[in-house]
Amino acid sequence: MGTAGIKAETHLQLTASVAPLQDMRLHAGCGVYLTLGCNTECSIYAHGHLNLMRGRRHLGLRSKLTALEPGHAQRIALSLSHVNLSAVHHAIDTHRSVRATVGVLAESGGEQEGYSVRVVLSWR
Repeated sequence: MGTAGIKAETHLQLTASVAPLQDMRLHAGCGVYLTLGCNTECSIYAHGHLNLMRGRRHLGLRSKLTALEPGHAQRIALSLSHVNLSAVHHAIDTHRSVRATVGVLAESGGEQEGYSVRVVLSWR
């Protein structure tokens, strides 16, 4: 009995690598960096916000939408606007803790997998 014609079912698997402490000076204040990968071709939506607020809203990171090839990790950045970067710099200068909460959603063939992480930002 052969296995010809039988297709193995592949389920979406998202991999993520994120440094839990990120120095904004090393990246010219560009934002939060993540390295993401999928075992199948997938689309990625990454978004986030800071624990800093303006009015009643959390300051946000710029969202990123991208596609990943199977088995190839990609480094992405969720950047900050100039206004939000200035707020981060001021908060760190006044010895306040700045944290980013980041969410990632991968989708492929109707399957979805999510990932969430908190990152502490510094300016050493």
